[in-house]
Amino acid sequence: IDDALKALEETLTTMGRADPAKVVRRMLGFQEMLRSVKTLLDERDVRALLRVWSARTGKGRGPDIKTPDDLLQAMMREGYITPGDLGELEKDMVAAGISFPVIVRDIPGVPDELQHPKTAVASIGPTGGEVEIPGFAKLTVPPGALQHDTTVTVSTLDVPGILRGPEGVSWTSGYPWSLDDAACPRELLDKVLFSPAVDVNLHGARLSGPVELQTWRPPGSEGMTCLLLKHYDGEGWMDITASTPHHIDSDVVSVSMLSFSPLSILWTPMKKVVEVGKMMVAALSSRTLNCWFSAYVHSDKDPRDVEFHVVCRDQQVKTDEYVQGFSRCGRNDARFDLYHGDMIEVSVSVREGQNRSDQMELRAAHCCDVTGQNVQMWLQRPDGKGFKGEVVIRTLRERTVCQFVFKERDYDPTNPVY
Repeated sequence: IDDALKALEETLTTMGRADPAKVVRRMLGFQEMLRSVKTLLDERDVRALLRVWSARTGKGRGPDIKTPDDLLQAMMREGYITPGDLGELEKDMVAAGISFPVIVRDIPGVPDELQHPKTAVASIGPTGGEVEIPGFAKLTVPPGALQHDTTVTVSTLDVPGILRGPEGVSWTSGYPWSLDDAACPRELLDKVLFSPAVDVNLHGARLSGPVELQTWRPPGSEGMTCLLLKHYDGEGWMDITASTPHHIDSDVVSVSMLSFSPLSILWTPMKKVVEVGKMMVAALSSRTLNCWFSAYVHSDKDPRDVEFHVVCRDQQVKTDEYVQGFSRCGRNDARFDLYHGDMIEVSVSVREGQNRSDQMELRAAHCCDVTGQNVQMWLQRPDGKGFKGEVVIRTLRERTVCQFVFKERDYDPTNPVY
């Protein structure tokens, strides 16, 4: 592959093609994505993708496709995957419950829009309007639904990324989550399909009337029952199918909404809808975090240095006790719920001192533990004095999760505690 790409660059240069190196870099990124797909998918994932692909194209597939390499080669032969374009494969992964962002996010050079949930933003006023993530979701706001000009953000939600296990990329790789005997048989879950999950943010505005959220119906969902699961901050997930007007066409599902929070749309065998619905609500709730953050300080023997930890805990943890020798110096609650697998950035600013930041991928089990999940860093105490500053936690999309100030108490520069 490397030799072929080098030859391609030389050929493009000879032809006078503008920026041949850019073309080669794009090809290299495409090859890295294919390698990542081959490495991370297992045979169960291949069967799920093969089912969706066959339904989308209307062609039966032979039993010779068993491995990720078999599948990708077949897709490339038929032109379903083309160099630099994994768009159709990404949609099939969504339908099959496989996290495409998890697969590609550690590959250098992969565009940001592929590594994270997709987002579209528009300003909509009293005359109405639309916000669309092409190929995934569209929100239609009719005239009069908003009384003032409002920033409307529509984002996809990576449900498989929330539910997956530590070594897998599909939603069932986390099975049975923390549900044990309450989980449905895994063979039943292999039949579940997904439409894109969507979150709409009106940034504090309220609706005066219903709006319509539209997304696609997964291939192969004919004869299956649609489930609408909605998340409410601080309360968890609920099945809103019976109480929410929605319309199902051959390839589209439309949902009428009066308020917004993350919405997961899935499709399940008709006779098992109750069991799957209850289990999905429980599984998603077990991976949803109502967090609070706190900062702890530990003085080193050198009075200029401070070991500083920012800790994330779920609200079910009722104590703020931490590791011996550390004292709490600040805390605050998250502004909205977070999910297992979310990437957050923790930024620390010391007054008259340094600024530091680090990232953390949230793990539900760690956040629900007494000591929580932490980011650790060394800071310098300005001029050997007790220090204070600010902690800001954001998502990688720059949405502020939490903010608080901190202040070291009872610091004696002549007798540091350590």
